[in-house]
Amino acid sequence: MSRAGAPKDSDKPFRNVVVFFADQCRSDALGCLGNRQVRTPNIDWIGGGTRLRRHITPNQMCQPSRAAFFTGLYPRHNLVHRNGTTLPETIPTVPRVLADAGYTTYAAGKLHFQAIMAPARLEMPESLGFWRAPGAPEVLYDYIRYEMGLELGDGAQLRQPLRPEAVAWRGPFYGFDYVDLVIGESLDVIHGGHYAAWLAEHHPELLTRYGPDVALSTPPTDLWEVWKCAIPWEHHYNTWIADRTCDFLHTRKREQPFFAFVSFPDPHHPFSPPAPYCNRHAPRDVPMPRSIPGELERMPGYLREEPLFRAEHGSQISTIGLSEDTLRLAIAHYYGSIELIDDAVGRVLDTLRAQNALDETLVVFSSDHGELLGDHGFLRKGPSPYRQLLEVPFLVRGPGLLQNRDLVALTSHLDVMPTLADWAGLAAPPTDGVSLLPLLQGESSSVREAAIGEYHSRLPELYNRTIVTNSWRLTRYEARQDWGELFNYETDPGEHRNLFGEPGTAEIVRELTAELDAALPPQAHVNAEILGRF
Repeated sequence: MSRAGAPKDSDKPFRNVVVFFADQCRSDALGCLGNRQVRTPNIDWIGGGTRLRRHITPNQMCQPSRAAFFTGLYPRHNLVHRNGTTLPETIPTVPRVLADAGYTTYAAGKLHFQAIMAPARLEMPESLGFWRAPGAPEVLYDYIRYEMGLELGDGAQLRQPLRPEAVAWRGPFYGFDYVDLVIGESLDVIHGGHYAAWLAEHHPELLTRYGPDVALSTPPTDLWEVWKCAIPWEHHYNTWIADRTCDFLHTRKREQPFFAFVSFPDPHHPFSPPAPYCNRHAPRDVPMPRSIPGELERMPGYLREEPLFRAEHGSQISTIGLSEDTLRLAIAHYYGSIELIDDAVGRVLDTLRAQNALDETLVVFSSDHGELLGDHGFLRKGPSPYRQLLEVPFLVRGPGLLQNRDLVALTSHLDVMPTLADWAGLAAPPTDGVSLLPLLQGESSSVREAAIGEYHSRLPELYNRTIVTNSWRLTRYEARQDWGELFNYETDPGEHRNLFGEPGTAEIVRELTAELDAALPPQAHVNAEILGRF
């Protein structure tokens, strides 16, 4: 690890930072990044600054990606290598670095620093057990219920009171002075967190209105995770996240700089936006996914053996057996969820404008990872680091930075910690990243030759490492040397023809493997406790 960033002049004024974060948002699903169907004027305003077109997450699952974003460390170094782990409190985070420098730090929404299914005895605020009152029935995560083909039941467990001490708790949390938490997404946000407490207090009749069993119309029968949510949009968790952020902006101390992390659980599956967003896009008008017959024949064998990768709970599922109507509906709902987020972003930006604070604020929009959305014949995300998963939107706008500029230089979530510290005039703690400030200020055309990723699986044979360069993506599976993925971005930007093992590719495989080994040697085991599935 290397130290990124450098001490700045002590008289440099502090400036604010607002990071908007989505969950599972593709880089091609925003208007400013080329999508001509999704209407995202508020996110596009952020993209009116700098649009980083080759921004890579080092892991395509929620928790590891988020931990890398906040610490600047690879999953093996911050110990969050899989969902169901927990970020150690001793590791520096972006909000802690800024709080130590005098910033007020606040977060609203989904953080996912801790295991949602961690035992109650561990008293982890992002675990469902933390929020259950003594004697209340144990909650079976509703996402797991549906994966197992079970029904929700009569909703009795939802009417159990939350623990008063949990409801009153607001932080501190990993460097945040205050937090308003949403735990999970879609079905599961009503089981714990500040949003669940708010809904139970103000709109208890809505607690049982999130599921497909009470959808606004009959869901398709071939994919359980697509429906029209019956929650009114004004009481939906994404709206609530914007409300709480605006409350923070109204009550903050104006003489102090602030860092706000505004994190939306969508457009993560299930694909279930509320009205009117669930009806914004006619399914017949959305583009069909990009896949080529036979393309999986050259991919690692687990992609053709669904039971193998379904052991990765919440991982990708095949679109084989789905009707075209259902697939189109999932895409239409995905777009609608993004537009709901865009409206929420707009309300926060409007509050900043009304306070004349935008001119002194760095504003970022990004996501933890992408979504396959039917491409290559899969939904969700999973072990294979397709471009639709690794490349995520990264938009940044702020005083002194490039305006209305597309940059194709490789960047990484690992670079966020040193960049934000640099912006604030601080020295970053040791990280695996580099500051992007020279790039964003037009002083440099590139900051790295390659971006590296690593995926730790529940199944040892699926552990893999990836290197992405300007022209290539190589993925190696240590337990199966006959498995590999090699794509030439110049001739195959959509990653439909795996060249691994083809004649004439041995030399580029050797070169990229040597570079990958030097940067991140194989390490299938990470000494971190697994506390739950999520």
